[in-house]
Amino acid sequence: MSRKHHYVPKKEASDSFEELSAKLTADLRNHVRFMADYPVLSDDWIQMAEQIHRIGNITEMERQLPKKHDATLWECEEIALRCLRNLVEYNNYLKRMIERGPVKTETMATLEKFEHGMGLTLKNAWLHAEAVQTTDLPLLIEYIHDILIYCLERPDYLPNKKMDNCQEVTVIHFLLGLCRQLDSIDESRTEDFDSHDDYYVDSPEAESALLSFYDDYLEEATEDLDTRKRLRPLLDAVRQLNCSRK
Repeated sequence: MSRKHHYVPKKEASDSFEELSAKLTADLRNHVRFMADYPVLSDDWIQMAEQIHRIGNITEMERQLPKKHDATLWECEEIALRCLRNLVEYNNYLKRMIERGPVKTETMATLEKFEHGMGLTLKNAWLHAEAVQTTDLPLLIEYIHDILIYCLERPDYLPNKKMDNCQEVTVIHFLLGLCRQLDSIDESRTEDFDSHDDYYVDSPEAESALLSFYDDYLEEATEDLDTRKRLRPLLDAVRQLNCSRK
């Protein structure tokens, strides 16, 4: 076959990307109608788990589109927030189930399908400023914290789990995506610490964690004057804690 048959004019290639992006958006919105606060493992929830698996695949295809064509999926409908709330409810249910004893193989397969599909969906969602801007940031951070703490408290849990897009892996991607989008987050959503620091540092454990975070990372990260200005309320809290412990 001659080379000319392989050549796709630039405008046609651009149009094809636009068409694919539009198709993916339509597919995603079509599947999102199944998203609701169903009880975990109810018939409706199991049907939703199947849709989440497809949504995850759609977001993975969307992620591979050229960057300038891939923003439309997350610009509306608060899709990422709806996914996050469902994932938090699932995680709470899963922990309660594990505490009661061994989970049936068939049941675990259904749970994993939901967890993996939702993990893939949100892993790709947080790469977009639109998704981060329309989600519940405290809920996201609390969820990441809960997952990591549970691994520390139950060291026997993770070795027996399938790792492909499981929560314990995807939360690292969640944290990475969130950090990459910090500059795009409205400042009014990140200044709450200044007025309500007692809400965030409300126990001796939280105080110790904050001081350790400062020693291990924050001190070096705030050598720049502009960065120190932006984090002044947090640095003041660290200074006050240090003074109170002397």
